[in-house]
Amino acid sequence: MAKKKKLRGRPPKKKLTVINIPGKRRPWTSTEDEVIKSLVQENGTQQWALIADKLNKKIKSPIRSGKQCRERWHNHLDPTILKDPWSLDEEKLLFEKHIELGNKWADISRFLQGRTDNSIKNHFYSMLRRQYRKLNGFDANRQQLKEYDEILSIAILNTVNKKIKSKKHVVAYNEKDQSQTELSDYDLRPLDDLIVTGVGINFPDHNPYLLTEEVFMMHYDLV
Repeated sequence: MAKKKKLRGRPPKKKLTVINIPGKRRPWTSTEDEVIKSLVQENGTQQWALIADKLNKKIKSPIRSGKQCRERWHNHLDPTILKDPWSLDEEKLLFEKHIELGNKWADISRFLQGRTDNSIKNHFYSMLRRQYRKLNGFDANRQQLKEYDEILSIAILNTVNKKIKSKKHVVAYNEKDQSQTELSDYDLRPLDDLIVTGVGINFPDHNPYLLTEEVFMMHYDLV
């Protein structure tokens, strides 16, 4: 019998077949988003298995699961989602509720209208990383964030409260009635006149006088 010749070199590569596995993450396309919006209008926000089935029939690849369709809608496509920058009051409420409830993002989202549990979680950890970087000069890993979670949250909440207090003070000052004349001895207003009430002043060639409670206007040339 003749011997089989041995082939030298690498064996030929086998062709790999790509299998679409439901549940595997793939980038969403604008076409898929539009189809999901129309399917939600037809079927509501409860029958996600049915929506996924109809989506996969209209768009053959990739295959989407009901869970993926639900998360895509609730985190990105729902028109009630608030995508504006976070306000100080929202951040204050976020950290107050996190100290109270922990990592229960769905429960926290009930107090923040228009914010999804996914966006709340992302914003929370983004602020934690920023605070850690500010204190230590380098980024924190997951374990460090978990270890100093409570300390960082309290520090951030204190900072937010100071900003809110400062903002309210500025607003109150801007809305102040500029026509009022009953001011304290230490109240300085952005006017061309300095208002003095009941303050002792030394006049040239005269003895010190203690002015009465009448209001005297002393004009100054402002530079």
